[in-house]
Amino acid sequence: MQSQKPISYVSHLDISGAGAQPSVKTARVSAPKVAFYKSWTASMDEGWTRWLFEQFEIPFINIHDAEVKAGDLAERFNVIVIPSMSADAISKYPDGDLLMSGYLMGEKYLHNRVAVVEVPLGEGKVILLGFVVQNRAQPHTTFKLLFNSLYPASMK
Repeated sequence: MQSQKPISYVSHLDISGAGAQPSVKTARVSAPKVAFYKSWTASMDEGWTRWLFEQFEIPFINIHDAEVKAGDLAERFNVIVIPSMSADAISKYPDGDLLMSGYLMGEKYLHNRVAVVEVPLGEGKVILLGFVVQNRAQPHTTFKLLFNSLYPASMK
């Protein structure tokens, strides 16, 4: 019989106890009810995001145009993920290569520029990620920006 590896090992997580009650404000978090907008015109960003959610076992339900137009999404979901669907960006870095041979070029254009924005909208909020955090499922260190943006809606 083969032994099972701990979920912390499989998920690349370092888990340790706090030792004492944290002195900061805490909140109960439950699993978010995630809808994943699926356009009739697929995009590479959508495919990589979907793959990432599947690999990290983040449950989601696909929604299409008709469901969005029908409304009442807040009754079923507390998070809606909308992958980039075109060349238009919410937040855009300068044209040209930002990374060459391991060195960042043009960093002066990024100084004091926003990469992630949280905007109130009605009774909820929109979290905008200004760069591709799941690019080809390679940069594991930036996945947390996407995953952490799912949970504020499920906090109590």
